[in-house]
Amino acid sequence: MRSFTLVEVLIVLVLCGIIVGTSGFLLIVFNRQFEKFQHKSNVLSELILLDRLLNEDFSTGYNIDISNDKKIQIMKQKDTVTYHFGKNFVVRNQNFSTDMFKIETINFSFGVVAEENKQKVIFQELIFTIAYNGIARNFKYIKKYDAFIALKPGKE
Repeated sequence: MRSFTLVEVLIVLVLCGIIVGTSGFLLIVFNRQFEKFQHKSNVLSELILLDRLLNEDFSTGYNIDISNDKKIQIMKQKDTVTYHFGKNFVVRNQNFSTDMFKIETINFSFGVVAEENKQKVIFQELIFTIAYNGIARNFKYIKKYDAFIALKPGKE
């Protein structure tokens, strides 16, 4: 019967320790990278959802009111949608539901065509800049009015 010497057993134990330690280290590194990827993916999905909703609301709304405190109110056929652009968030209210997007807004502006004699203001575009992964990204939405809205008389 063949037996193992103490040196052989110690060498096997050291090799097993190195393998287990390396495996644990790789598991920790992989887990951290996956958490970073998941966080970036969540932020990106919020950004895509906000982009889709804002584009849909801005293009289908028939009346758009804007206040100076970075608030947009979009009147649609059946309801009203309100957006509030804060420093680190965007809040969307529609009927009784509220959506909050944790997105850092940097800049916020509108392209406006005003008809002074009729006291009517027509908003043509919305432009805002956000910070995503340390890079400023511009978003631009263009309102395409139909003839009925564009030629409708202004508020009395």
